[in-house]
Amino acid sequence: MGTRAKDLNIRFLTAICAAMITSAMASATASNSSACNPPPDRAVRLKGGAGCVVVDLLGGRIASWKTSDGKEMFFMPERYITPNGDWSHGGIGVCWPWFGKKGADPSSIHGFAKNRLFALRRRETLENGETATLGLTTREGEIAEFPYDADLELKVTVTDKLALKLSTVNKGKVSFELSNGFQPYFAVGSYSSSTLSGVKDAPFKAVDGMDAAFPRIGDAFSLADTSLGRTISCIAKGNTGLVVWSPGNVEPHNRNLAAGDTERFIGVGPSNRTKEGAIVLAPGASHELVFEMQPTPTPTLQLQLPLSNSNSLLFRNSEGSQRGSTNVPPDAPRR
Repeated sequence: MGTRAKDLNIRFLTAICAAMITSAMASATASNSSACNPPPDRAVRLKGGAGCVVVDLLGGRIASWKTSDGKEMFFMPERYITPNGDWSHGGIGVCWPWFGKKGADPSSIHGFAKNRLFALRRRETLENGETATLGLTTREGEIAEFPYDADLELKVTVTDKLALKLSTVNKGKVSFELSNGFQPYFAVGSYSSSTLSGVKDAPFKAVDGMDAAFPRIGDAFSLADTSLGRTISCIAKGNTGLVVWSPGNVEPHNRNLAAGDTERFIGVGPSNRTKEGAIVLAPGASHELVFEMQPTPTPTLQLQLPLSNSNSLLFRNSEGSQRGSTNVPPDAPRR
């Protein structure tokens, strides 16, 4: 075989190998992607100007939000699991009918809606997007920790933004206490490159092991990440405060997190915690928690201020020792 023929043969084999590697990588990516999504029979997909959103009927969790340029807005672990008493990290979780723990059982964290299958009640095509309403009901005496007649609806709307509305109605004859919240896991290139604005004494940088609750000072807040070049601008209504969780460089203890996952997200979500005063719903009364999110360009310059004790209602490091306020709520979430 001549030199030219050998050269062509080598190039041909190289091209084949490259194609095989590309195919294998694509297959692996597809496999990982499917592992991060709910099964098809539980997935509700909505599209709009803000991109494509996947909602899992189990727990009403937002499992994915990809903008029109294909970028994922939320952290989702490779090991997407079906909740089974434990709290699964990723996307946006619905905390209902209480936020944090209830009693000594660790599986009680953030309520029982996370383990319930929501019904798809309505779906509608809008002029600039789509919306879907999910719902579930509870009956008197059905659940020991929450023995009330109640109706819960989660409305997810995708237009030029992602909007969530969590509506609770007391269908019974007695009043009950309600605490709830959304727990998002915003994807970041690095927690150390992210800046939070819109809470007291902000903007500030997240730190390792940050688990803090901040009182509400307005509707708007934002999370800017210079490493990804984006800012997520948010509006929250119907909440008493914001819970911020940035575990940072710590060893994950949750079964659906892998090493390094804790540095890939920051949680900033509206909540109504029992410590700040539970909502009391009289018979026939209702409550709405609204959470809207929209990506915007990230400013090239970010201010940075130290986090003072005065703005931290709950502040713990990764070992659980106290960093901020001396008054640590007994109902503080345990991640």
